[in-house]
Amino acid sequence: MKGADIDALEQRQPGFDMSFLRVKVLESRRAPNRMYVGFLGVTPVILARHVDPRVVEHQAQAMVSEGLAQERLTYELVQEISQLVPKNRFLRELGITIPKADGTDPRSAVAALWTRRDFSALSSAQLADLIARVAAKRALDEWAIIGPGFGYMGLSNRFGRRFYFEGGVIESQLAEEYILSLQHLSAFATALEEFGSSVRYLGPLREEPRVVQGAWDERVQALPVGIRGELTAEILTREKDRQIAFRDWNDQPVQATLPDAVALWCDYFGMGDKIKVLDLGKLGRGVNLRVNGANRDLTMIGVGASQLLPILVACLAVERNSLVLIEQPELHLHPSVQSRLADFFIFARPDVQFVVETHSEYLITRLRRRIAEGRVTPKHTQVLFAERSSGATVVRSLELDDGGDFNEWPDGFFDAQEEDTRHIVKAVAARLAKGRE
Repeated sequence: MKGADIDALEQRQPGFDMSFLRVKVLESRRAPNRMYVGFLGVTPVILARHVDPRVVEHQAQAMVSEGLAQERLTYELVQEISQLVPKNRFLRELGITIPKADGTDPRSAVAALWTRRDFSALSSAQLADLIARVAAKRALDEWAIIGPGFGYMGLSNRFGRRFYFEGGVIESQLAEEYILSLQHLSAFATALEEFGSSVRYLGPLREEPRVVQGAWDERVQALPVGIRGELTAEILTREKDRQIAFRDWNDQPVQATLPDAVALWCDYFGMGDKIKVLDLGKLGRGVNLRVNGANRDLTMIGVGASQLLPILVACLAVERNSLVLIEQPELHLHPSVQSRLADFFIFARPDVQFVVETHSEYLITRLRRRIAEGRVTPKHTQVLFAERSSGATVVRSLELDDGGDFNEWPDGFFDAQEEDTRHIVKAVAARLAKGRE
């Protein structure tokens, strides 16, 4: 990809952080030289093709001439001519005055458009001059940019230009040539948008214990309880009557309100058996958990409760077929709770996919145990191991068999405890041997 091409394309996307990939094959044939697909994030939004200015000028002149010769003018053609060569300025240069239509404001956008009557008022030489100006102005832009564009974002498909229309005559011709590719890009962009709307995320550093939690106005769809779980109390309040279909740790189906669903799993974790949300007015919301018959706020229970509660609420409250991304759910949790957290991910919401980034040997061991017990199958789980190799991070999949054992144990994969145990055995054996001397 030429650096000049990148610069030229980036100049046409003010306000958007886009990336471009060169297209080599398009619709089963070699793509034109200097043709690119532009991405907004990971979503393809444009096809851009470089066209020689001389070719642009020739094509524009021919197509505008052909369009004006038609009995009926297309809206697209009128818009492009009006944008490239403003009507009022051109007519003033020629000293031509055309009476305005009745009821038309001369300052309006409609009055600024060229019409059949305007073209008819021009001589053959003046019309040829107009066509030449349109072609020359269009040739200043060496790029033809076509959709699917930003239609799904409510923005104009006419990317990076201040045109009224969604495509000029050259762009329309290009779009017709690559209509199949545009349809595929549009379908892919729509699929990505639908997938993106199903993703939920909870960060690793959740809010420290406190009585009052965050404001609802901060909430976005992808962060149902906030990036740090700060909206946990608020969502428990606002959706306190919502019925949740989930499963318990015995894989039995349960139907309950969101607070009761969370309380049931809290009881399994030993955190309490009842949740109560306090309305503190302008201060926000607070959360109480009933532990051994006494109501306690999060500051009295410990850091673990504040770390775990957002996970339970976020996972139980999400819609069916969601994808929930959670980083280090085990932080500040007792080893036994970390183990039971694996049960939560396995059983609580079988209609939801979880991607969990963890360093917890206890969580992985419980997963292996459930596979060995036959309560979950290896095909419903996947373990990815990330490691450094040659200065880069390499991710590989570790396969689990029906006995819960891995097909391989990479160096550094939960081997610290085994290593320590081995050294303890050696140390004890050495002391015993020394005692016999």
